[in-house]
Amino acid sequence: MQLLILRHGKAEPGRAGAPDSNRRLTLDGKEGLRRVLARAAQTGVKPETVLVSPYVRARETAEIALEMLGVSQEPLFCDALVPDSHPEVVWDEVRVHSQASQLLLVGHNPLLSELLSVLIAAGRPIELQTAALACVEVGSAGAQRRGRLLWLLTPEVCC
Repeated sequence: MQLLILRHGKAEPGRAGAPDSNRRLTLDGKEGLRRVLARAAQTGVKPETVLVSPYVRARETAEIALEMLGVSQEPLFCDALVPDSHPEVVWDEVRVHSQASQLLLVGHNPLLSELLSVLIAAGRPIELQTAALACVEVGSAGAQRRGRLLWLLTPEVCC
């Protein structure tokens, strides 16, 4: 299985009294996502299943991803992908959808950076910037959370 890990695009700053979950993508954030996803589409990325955090900026990111990657299936909202979740909880969700050849996760940091670091057994944390998309090959979705990083795209790489 290819596990695609997409951090949401650049979002508006938080505002006093407004929930963090309501922050929206900025125009720059949407443009950065489009660059990354256009490059991913050129390589044949077309996930069968999309799991997305219920936060607004993640949902907006997933909408752009579905459009750019030509995916007609509706995303599945997944509380395991909120920012303060844990990689183990996400892995349990991945295991539920292990029949997919490509599974796209759309969420937030620090969670996604922690997940990527755990999956590829990185000696130090790998920081996913906004709109970054990583592809990890996972041999099986068993109890062991191990994979191999195939590629990582960022808006700067995809100019």
